[in-house]
Amino acid sequence: MASIRVTEIEVQSLQIEPDHVYLLVLVSPTEVPCDVVRQIKGLSAQRL
Repeated sequence: MASIRVTEIEVQSLQIEPDHVYLLVLVSPTEVPCDVVRQIKGLSAQRL
């Protein structure tokens, strides 16, 4: 069974273009970058 961990992610800047989305985020320095990206992609996929 996979565990779900909630991370506080603060979006500092957001730019949307036709084929790209640029995010500047603020997270705790203890967070692993690939885990943060996985969370963002997972949440955005659920909302689309």
